[in-house]
Amino acid sequence: MNARRDTAGLAPARKQSGLTMIELGAGLVILAIVTAAVAPAVFKNIQTAEAVTEGKDAITLMKNMHSLKRKPPYSGISNAWAISTKAVNPSKINGSSLVNQWGASITVARATLGGGAANYALEIKNAIPIAGCLVYVSTVAPMVDEVFVGSTKVKAVGASLNDSKAATACNRTSATIVVTIRDA
Repeated sequence: MNARRDTAGLAPARKQSGLTMIELGAGLVILAIVTAAVAPAVFKNIQTAEAVTEGKDAITLMKNMHSLKRKPPYSGISNAWAISTKAVNPSKINGSSLVNQWGASITVARATLGGGAANYALEIKNAIPIAGCLVYVSTVAPMVDEVFVGSTKVKAVGASLNDSKAATACNRTSATIVVTIRDA
């Protein structure tokens, strides 16, 4: 049986398989558009999860410090003390310093709350990226007595978190947060 040939004597055309360059290019453009639309939401979810984790770590550190140093006044509270007593999560230790998951420093110290006795409170100072500031503050606020974002008091002793003050304070270029808990 002879294969049928066209009038020019060439073999019959075969059916195309695969993608043309135009189809491939169009697919890549669609993929880029979808990625650009979804990426910010994914990034925000990651930042939120990191800030929640950092807040929970701060609360755990506060509880550990309080249980290890039961009777105030809290003299001798420092980063070195937190490291030597294992009050801090080992992942937060960088040599003789404490660092958060973004590599910024954490400082633990004794503190005095407004109207309270000197050194009858514990504090953690933590530098949080602006994107995670409000989530971090919202995570720690219910468990502590006082919260400052920079120099702005966003939660006073005996009060709830002031959400509008916290939002304004967290929207600055620096987000150093100090949380304080008194002797309970």
